[in-house]
Amino acid sequence: MKKRKFFKHHVFLGVKSFFWFGVGASLGLFFSISFAYIFFQRMYGEKIYPGVYINNVNFGGKTEEEAARYFNNQNALIESTRFAFTYNDQMATISAKDVQLGYNSNLLAHQAYSIGRSEYILSDIVLVFKAYLHGVFLAPSYTYNEEK
Repeated sequence: MKKRKFFKHHVFLGVKSFFWFGVGASLGLFFSISFAYIFFQRMYGEKIYPGVYINNVNFGGKTEEEAARYFNNQNALIESTRFAFTYNDQMATISAKDVQLGYNSNLLAHQAYSIGRSEYILSDIVLVFKAYLHGVFLAPSYTYNEEK
């Protein structure tokens, strides 16, 4: 009988120790992940998260203003582009500058900056993790003046 009590007592202590070890490990993992997430948030507080691409250009680590400036510079490069339209032997030409055709730089910069910054923290964590590992690719957005 004494052997059974001794065996049951040690099994119980083993299960109890394993339980508390699991609780401690879980809390340690939770705090480590939380610390890493907070550090990451502070590091990229005013910057676009790594792995966010627009038109296959990586804007990770750039500010929203830098991204908008990039697309404004791209717009300056294409403003001299001319389009020719023909209809019934008549031809009309117009430049990209005339119709204000180009990238919607403010929208694109804001979209890139908004990745991982919503009110839903779990989806933000998933998006930031996905961007970091595989990239998040945003399509370009264009704008033009319909009246012209």
